[in-house]
Amino acid sequence: SMYAEALFYSTLDSPRFNVKSDLLWRTKLPFGRHTVLSTRFALGASSNYDGHGFLVGGSSVSSTMRMRPWSDPVNLVRGFSDYSKDGDHYYTANIYVTFPLRWIDVGFETLPFYLRRLHAKIFLDVGDVVGPEFQFSRPLVGAGAEVRLTMIQAWAVSTDLILGISRGLGERGSWGFYFSFGSPLPNTIM
Repeated sequence: SMYAEALFYSTLDSPRFNVKSDLLWRTKLPFGRHTVLSTRFALGASSNYDGHGFLVGGSSVSSTMRMRPWSDPVNLVRGFSDYSKDGDHYYTANIYVTFPLRWIDVGFETLPFYLRRLHAKIFLDVGDVVGPEFQFSRPLVGAGAEVRLTMIQAWAVSTDLILGISRGLGERGSWGFYFSFGSPLPNTIM
């Protein structure tokens, strides 16, 4: 799937623009029936902004708990502080390998709660900002893993519980732990 967004507006001084693009590609791997490789690429460009148009780094949420795991920003490089770099242009690439650990398929009597499956994800994030003269620097690189428990509540609502760990590589990187609870929908970035 592909997503693009453009924002153009003008002030008395000069016109401004902000353009973003997000591309997702998925394929099954031959290592198991449900092993999937997902990649996500995002690009952005801006001009004539007061300050910088884009930020790249850790999660935009100040807490380690996120209620909507699908709302991760496209400029996410886990393992770094929130918005470690800023600039007029940016790029990020996220690579995931997801595989099942166990099909649980267990309910509890007639209670509206059903455990469906447990699966894991390993990931690699790369991203950087580029200055107005297109000067490239060393990108941020982060890696990590997460375990995801998928359950069904109230007989119809799919919910994920995610526990994850990330590590930013390089001198500015750090360990990060996170917890997410929410719907896996929209399924565009899972």
